[in-house]
Amino acid sequence: MAISGEVSELRLRSKTQSVGFFFNYCFSTIWNVVVPYMFNVDEGNLGGKIGFIYFATCAIAVVVLYFEMPETKDMTYEQLDHLFERKVPARKFRKVFAESTDASAVILDVKLVDEE
Repeated sequence: MAISGEVSELRLRSKTQSVGFFFNYCFSTIWNVVVPYMFNVDEGNLGGKIGFIYFATCAIAVVVLYFEMPETKDMTYEQLDHLFERKVPARKFRKVFAESTDASAVILDVKLVDEE
């Protein structure tokens, strides 16, 4: 939840946090109800095989995060907002060079640069 508070656009930050908390609590509740049934001998009887379910959910999360989580190192909130407004894809954030003034940190131009 800390990442969504740092990465989301300023004008949408409260809504982003609300949606994030909602899905977190919903999925946590579902997971906490379902997992005991998966372990139970009378129900799922998965035992140690439940590790495969954990692995699958983690693999899906890694793939989603790879494509959806932008690189924000050394960027200000204003630069992130500008990139979101320009609809730059999350995977291209690290390739974008944003020039800003020293005093006001206002972005003057956004250029795509090639990785060297």
